[in-house]
Amino acid sequence: MNASRLVWQHFHGDIPAGMCINHKNGVKDDNRPSNLELVTYSENLRHAYATRLKHQGGETTPGAKLLDVEVKEIRQLYASRRYRLKDLAARFGVTMQTVSKIVRGERRTEQGGPISRENPRGKPGRDPRTGQFVGAP
Repeated sequence: MNASRLVWQHFHGDIPAGMCINHKNGVKDDNRPSNLELVTYSENLRHAYATRLKHQGGETTPGAKLLDVEVKEIRQLYASRRYRLKDLAARFGVTMQTVSKIVRGERRTEQGGPISRENPRGKPGRDPRTGQFVGAP
């Protein structure tokens, strides 16, 4: 049994089935009674994501094909205007669509690097305000 459960039991009694102890401030070795609360497992998990104790984004996502530094490098290389989407996709072993979403900031926004607000293919796209398709100028 861990320390937080012992502290809870000492001050509040038994922990009901289906409940667990949450550290309000997210510090797992801060077992002061005022920092502990009784929550369901799903509430505990929501708290962990909300406080970023548990984070499944970027390279920690199970299906991630790119490291965080590679995402940043893709943005920097694209911003240099020396590389096309196709070139970067081949270089990093991902699809052009993946590179396009990265450089436009639709994916992996926390990894840094310059975000391109222009249409990477240079074709007419959607109006950023209305979302309507905009034909050729």
